[in-house]
Amino acid sequence: MNAHRAQPEKSPDCLANELDGLVDLGSRKEVTKLTREILRHPRPTGAALWQAVRAIGTMDAPRRWRSDVEAAFARMTKREQRRAREAMLNYYYMIWEPELALPFCALRNLRTPSELMFAMDVYLHLNKLSDAKKLARK
Repeated sequence: MNAHRAQPEKSPDCLANELDGLVDLGSRKEVTKLTREILRHPRPTGAALWQAVRAIGTMDAPRRWRSDVEAAFARMTKREQRRAREAMLNYYYMIWEPELALPFCALRNLRTPSELMFAMDVYLHLNKLSDAKKLARK
């Protein structure tokens, strides 16, 4: 009798490493498949979400992934959500949803040049000039 054995589920970070290589190679079908797998993983990580968002940025319709990205973020532990904050800021900026990006623009959490640039753009677009001034000082 041929018993079908279920393959052990890959870790989200292992999937993210695979996805990283595929994005660089430009394999659209595999990129889409792995991105979906990461976003539907029961325990996604911040690093895995970052790779998924990076891959989504190479696709034709990044906005259609919104519910999957948000659901993956919601399933994360609080610790992983803190790690995924930059990925969410980048995703919402990518699909140009400044109102949704705003919660990820807390001044104390902005560390990279891209985060600072995206946050400044969000603050200016939403006419939050006092926040933009504080960010400019940073």
